[in-house]
Parts: sequence; C-alpha cells; structure tokens
Amino acid sequence: MDLLSNFGALFRSGAYRGTLILRKSFVVFYWSFFIASSFSQSRVGEWESYTSHLDIVQSIEIGDTIVSATSGGILLYHQLSGRFEMLNNTDGLATTDVSAIAIDKNGYLWLGGASPNGVVQIYDPKSHESVAVFDFDLSEISDITVSDSVAFVAYLQNQDWGILEFIWMDDAFSYRQIFNPSVAQLSFISGVAIRGDSLFAATDLGVFVGNYRDYILNYPQNWSLLPGLTDVVRMKKVDNELLFLTDGDTWSYTDTLQLISTTGLNLHDLLRTFDGTLFTLANGVLFKHDSDGTVDDYWLFKHKCNSMALSDDSNLIISTVRGLAFWNVTYETVSWYAPNSPASNVYTALTVLD
Repeated sequence: MDLLSNFGALFRSGAYRGTLILRKSFVVFYWSFFIASSFSQSRVGEWESYTSHLDIVQSIEIGDTIVSATSGGILLYHQLSGRFEMLNNTDGLATTDVSAIAIDKNGYLWLGGASPNGVVQIYDPKSHESVAVFDFDLSEISDITVSDSVAFVAYLQNQDWGILEFIWMDDAFSYRQIFNPSVAQLSFISGVAIRGDSLFAATDLGVFVGNYRDYILNYPQNWSLLPGLTDVVRMKKVDNELLFLTDGDTWSYTDTLQLISTTGLNLHDLLRTFDGTLFTLANGVLFKHDSDGTVDDYWLFKHKCNSMALSDDSNLIISTVRGLAFWNVTYETVSWYAPNSPASNVYTALTVLD
C-alpha cells in the first residue's frame, strides 16, 4: 500500500488526528500537490474526497443496509457488520448534496440534488457506478417516487414547481415529460406518491391527484384536489394508506379523507407502524399517539431530527443532523450511530500537524 493510501486509511479509521481543513462544495482537494512537494515517489493524478456525511436528510432500508441521503453524498450503514460506507463524487455521484432518495426494481438508487444543483441521478450502489444522469438546470429536487414502470420527481426550477415523469422503456428509465398540477403558482411540492394509477402531489395548496395512465397530466385541469387540505408539509404512503401532515394536523386517506390527530405542534414528519401506531416528529422530539390521535408519550432527542422511516422489524429509523438514531418501539430506547466523518462541508484552509 502506497503512502497516499496509508494516509487516507488513517484518516478514515480515525487513527490520524491531524486537522484537515478543506474547500467548500465538493470538499475535494488534490492530494498529489501536497505529497509531491515532499515525496518524489507519489503518483500524480490521484484524488481523495472527504465530505461530511453526518447531516442525514432521508433514509431507506434495503435488506440489511440503511441507505441515507446526506449533505455529503450517500451513506451506507451495514447493520450486520456495523460498518459505514461513505460515497461521494469520487465514487461517481453527480452531486454530493443529496436531498431525496428512492429505489427502483433494479436495486438502483434514484438521487435528487439539493439547492442549487437539482440534478437527478440513477446510481448502482453495488458497483458504485452511475447508471444515468439527468441535468435539466433545475434548482432543487424535493421528492422521488418510483414504481415498476414509471418514476416521478418533484422539482423546483427558479420559482416554478413541477413534476418530471420517467418511463421504463427499452430496459431503461428515460425522461418523458413535465407535469403541472396547478393553474396557480405553487410555493412548494413537498412530496409525490404513486397509488395504483394515481399520482398524488402534496403542495402548499393541498393534495393534487391525477390518473397518469388515462389522462395527460401536463394540463392542470386533468388534476383534482382533495378537499380541506392546505400547506401539506409531508406525505407518507404506508401500504394503501396515505398520511398527510398539515400545520400540526395529521390526516389519513384511503377512500376518503379523515382527520386523525390535531396537536397544534410544529411537526415536520410522520409515519404509522405495522400495528397502526402513529408517530410524529418535531425538531428534536418524537411523539407517540394513541388510537384517538392524541399525544400518548414523547421523547427528547439530543440532535435535530430531519425525517424518519419504518424498518422491516417495525422500528423507527430517524435521520438526524448528527447521524442515525434507531428507535426501538417495543422497549422505547434509542441507539445512535454516526460515521467517522468531517463535521462540516464548509472549510477554507488545510493544514497537517505532526
């Protein structure tokens, strides 16, 4: 193993305690410039990239691996081995600031870029290779939903919100068209979800519903609006049920819309476990609701929580600004896991100590 590989291994393992101060954005620097200044045997043209994977935006579970979108790239947590794997631009990611993530039938990840680089990428996490990149000069990607034959991506371009449609054709997903659910200008699209032949779009004006197989959803008149909802900040699909979060109120939709909880709290995420228990999330607080929707219990977390997902064993995977928190629903205990990662992506200088 050469000197450069040794140096990178020391940093990743935590054995190297020198201070590394890097540039903003991709946090990429050219190792050969530093090494060549003192060691003539180093190879020119090798790159290393150390980005911060601590701020986790969204997580999904794939087998025994938790796959997370972070402000520094993709974070893989292999639960059986307890090992973290950190992917960034040197592993083929089109952007390291990832705001949305989904998985398709091929096991490929769909990644959406945060502001100001709203690129869409299909990525193979096994081979660490890019499958496709769609760069339409978008400002931000807010959510992605994928089925066997179609995918929808909610995006912002300058001041305009819309939805991209991708279809499965010739053994690959390809871009098809743009959907516009509203005649009035939208302030945000917080989520998109597929249920049967219907596409649901959660927005500040409410939840729009359109049949994407029978109608051309480029035209707002082909969408309908669920009554009684505005400022829908989160939408979650659990089996055939859709859950909506609006200004502290929680709603359920199967065939009809039903109010299930009113808290008045500043909530930003929700989900229901397999036994029907409702959990909601505020800044650093997890709430458990009883069958009537009232808050039954709550727990304070030491870090700000961004979102949560349901694991296969019906426990909660909570994405925070400082790693992953696993909430055991049965024992009501939390376990924290964080990668050995730089604390931030914003650095302006570099020095190496003895």
